[in-house]
Amino acid sequence: MRSIVLLLVLLLEAALAEDLPRQFAGIIAANCLSCHGEAMRMSGLDLGSREGMLKGGTRGSALIPGDPVNSRIARLAAHLEQPSMPPGRKPWQIEVIRRWIGTGAPLNRPIEGAIVGETDEFGYKVAAGGKSINDLHATILHLAGLDHEKLTYFHNGRHMRLTDVSGTVIREIVA
Repeated sequence: MRSIVLLLVLLLEAALAEDLPRQFAGIIAANCLSCHGEAMRMSGLDLGSREGMLKGGTRGSALIPGDPVNSRIARLAAHLEQPSMPPGRKPWQIEVIRRWIGTGAPLNRPIEGAIVGETDEFGYKVAAGGKSINDLHATILHLAGLDHEKLTYFHNGRHMRLTDVSGTVIREIVA
């Protein structure tokens, strides 16, 4: 019985380890790329790629693969060094960063932030590349594992869709 439980734990660990690069990329894209990405490289640091993390910035390398204790990115995220980054960290995010570094920091492709469209200087009106609410609904349904074109309900004698007739999945924001 103990060997079956151990096997299940090992299989679960292997499955979680395969998902670490995706989780890590999401954390970095959401919290770090606005200041340490392609558009802006504060302190000369680019966290958009593994090579950029290894190269580091003005304070040295941000990443030592296999060594989460001494990797600067893990120490800053855990607020063990100053300046502590990011300001609103969550414990599970720190654990994902540590585990990702501990597995050798695999990253198959550059980390990209999802920027779709552009607004005016006040963020009030769409300036370029706007998407409709139907597109947003289609994307949310897609991420939930549902086909928005097949999800219908019967109303007033016809089949209706949440996304009406115009919704399409916004591929730029789907990882």
